[in-house]
Amino acid sequence: MGLQWKPQNRFGFPKMIEQTLEDKILDGFVHAFNESGPSFTLSEIASYLHISKKTIYTIFESKTDIYETLLRKTMKEIHDAQKKVFEDPNLNTREKLLKILTIILIRQMVM
Repeated sequence: MGLQWKPQNRFGFPKMIEQTLEDKILDGFVHAFNESGPSFTLSEIASYLHISKKTIYTIFESKTDIYETLLRKTMKEIHDAQKKVFEDPNLNTREKLLKILTIILIRQMVM
């Protein structure tokens, strides 16, 4: 029995633009993790995406590499959003702190 899901994107929103193969694999990986925990296999993701497991390995060295890529991308997204808030001259310190904390909470809920 394979995974019974249709990955949209990491955030659960409909796809609006063409994704790279890397992004498709990452989105499938996040969805599989959310559905099954860490017990899913790359073979299940490959099967669902209609690609071979070898194709996944041309982009990522291992399942750990995919985890690390997701962590790096997520950290960058959070950092970029926080930097934008921090540099906003229209916000006072209290407003900046609340917005930055909200960014962290929203990211936790999305993942």
